[in-house]
Amino acid sequence: MGIKERKLRNKQLLKDSIILAAKKIATEHDWNAVTMRKIADKIEYTAPIIYEYFADKDELLQEIRREGYQKLLAKYQKAVASFDSPTDILTQIGVAYLDFAWENPQLYQLMYCYDRSTIGIKGLENIIDQIRATIKNALIKALANTSDSTLTSSELADNIDILRSMLHGTITLSMMGALQGDQTRARSLAIKGVQDLVSYWMK
Repeated sequence: MGIKERKLRNKQLLKDSIILAAKKIATEHDWNAVTMRKIADKIEYTAPIIYEYFADKDELLQEIRREGYQKLLAKYQKAVASFDSPTDILTQIGVAYLDFAWENPQLYQLMYCYDRSTIGIKGLENIIDQIRATIKNALIKALANTSDSTLTSSELADNIDILRSMLHGTITLSMMGALQGDQTRARSLAIKGVQDLVSYWMK
């Protein structure tokens, strides 16, 4: 390995360690507790080094969100590739969303519960568009032979957000301990909700 390649590898390794340290702090406390100085202390570097990789905390968290959306998209794509029936695909997309949230609770909270009013979805537009397109295509296929087959893009977007809102509400209530029963019951309720929505749309 040449000097240039070694430098690039070491730079990537340090960037990865910064991201990993931020995740560990969030797991130990929460995302509000993540600061550049705490990250620097955790990886035993000075704070200015962190700023060579990320301009500020918002940029760092956005990079972690991107990783989360990529993981979620991969789960959706697997669901689409594993099932033939459009209704099954929609149900499995819902299951994939649930599994992602419970397998990655801190990451899920950063993506969907943490305040990002200062940065919005800057830099994440492409991956978010891919996620929505995956759900939209599955929905279009499911509605192909129904009275809703001519829904406008706006109406399809509404249906996608209804589906996401139902899933997010169930997950959030479960994570907060505000839903009766355990995670198994929350999962059953969410899946039933997806299936009921799909059945309604298929009428």
